[in-house]
Amino acid sequence: TGDGAKFADVKINKLETYTHPGGVFSIDIPEGWRKQDQSEPGQVLVSWTDTTGNSVIIINISEAEATLSKEELGSNLKKKFTEVLSVQPKFQISDAKEQPDGTMRVEWSYEMTEQSQTETLLSNNFIEQKGNKIAIFSIGVINSQFDKLKENMNKIIASRKINPEAKLGE
Repeated sequence: TGDGAKFADVKINKLETYTHPGGVFSIDIPEGWRKQDQSEPGQVLVSWTDTTGNSVIIINISEAEATLSKEELGSNLKKKFTEVLSVQPKFQISDAKEQPDGTMRVEWSYEMTEQSQTETLLSNNFIEQKGNKIAIFSIGVINSQFDKLKENMNKIIASRKINPEAKLGE
């Protein structure tokens, strides 16, 4: 469709492995994407955006005081995104679904407008607990570009690794 022309095309070329300096996680990231580290004591929060700003990858890892069931993890993730994003136009969110790798996945979407052009932002979000760490991984993209980016996005999703032994920043 012509919808993709409204927003600049996201480019995913070569993937390169990023390993967190503290060894907390590693993930394959598209070459040339901009990293932003907003980590603080007790929480790792690192994101990458493509050069157009139309796609994002986010890793958020914190420590948990208790072991949560997969259902609790999924429910908490859905609740968190609903609280933050429900004010967005045409916001929709799925129920959490268990994935083959044991993570729980929640999809959300909403409409965004840029220079009078409207498009749907789609995000796949995964939550898992490894030891005392709860990791949330999100990958978002403009819906009209999803099909052409899906294969590379699946490679990125499959590449993420959490190290439950690593210490979060002090």
